[in-house]
Amino acid sequence: NIASNSTSQQRSFAPSGNGVITPLFSQALWLRLESLVPEALLIIWLVMGTVYGMRFEGWGFTEALYFAVTSLSTAGLQAPATDVVTGEIPPLNAVLVGMYCLTGVPIFAVV
Repeated sequence: NIASNSTSQQRSFAPSGNGVITPLFSQALWLRLESLVPEALLIIWLVMGTVYGMRFEGWGFTEALYFAVTSLSTAGLQAPATDVVTGEIPPLNAVLVGMYCLTGVPIFAVV
C-alpha cells in the first residue's frame, strides 16, 4: 500500500526548480489563470466607472461607459459634474474620479 501510494505521487507530482514538490497541473493552470487577471481587473474597473457615472453623475449607461473607457485610455477625461450653485466639483466626486484614473490607467496599460 505504501509503495503504491508513493508511485501514484510520483506520477502526479514533480519537483519544481526550488526543490518543492508541486502538482504537475498546477503550473499550467496557474499560468492560464495568471493571464486572465489583467483582463478581469480591466472589466471590473470599467464596470466600476460605469456605475460611478450612472450613480453619482446621473448619466445614462452609454455616457457612463464612455466616461469609463475614455478615462482609462487617457483619450479624454470627461470631468465630473460641478455643483450648480458654487460651480465647484464636489470633493467626493473629485476623489473618486482621481482614484479611479490613478489606479485604472496602469491596469489599462497592462492589458
